[in-house]
Amino acid sequence: AKLPAVDGSQLTGVGGGKVLQVLQSKTTGTVSTTQTSFQTTGLSVSITPSAITSNILLRVQGGGIQMSANQDLYVTIYRGSTNLGEGNQNCLSYYHCDSQPLYTAHSIEFLDTVISTTSATTYTVYYRNSNSGTNYFSNNNAPVYLTAMEIGA
Repeated sequence: AKLPAVDGSQLTGVGGGKVLQVLQSKTTGTVSTTQTSFQTTGLSVSITPSAITSNILLRVQGGGIQMSANQDLYVTIYRGSTNLGEGNQNCLSYYHCDSQPLYTAHSIEFLDTVISTTSATTYTVYYRNSNSGTNYFSNNNAPVYLTAMEIGA
């Protein structure tokens, strides 16, 4: 017996979970800091949700972290002036370097479920050091991307 082709057109009562829009930005050049308080990376995207029930899926991906020995790097995303980070370091990602230099890529995914607005909303990636050494969020060799996707409820 042969199964009929299925394309989803016969589905009913299925809602939500649809990607409504996708926006992306990327770093250009080298981004580094010696600061121990959160600093902007300059990586941001502004998205205008089409409904107050929408969620925004955020991804930070790409190469670029470069750290010296005995350093910590904390990365988070702000919605406007609100830090979306969690835990006692208020971050979404944490990197530690012991005795050898560290070179690695970013991989952060966060679903913002409490936006409740149809106004333009800006998401910006921030980072900070654990001490006064120099850490690189990105370098000229590999850009880092911030992607924002509106997900329908």
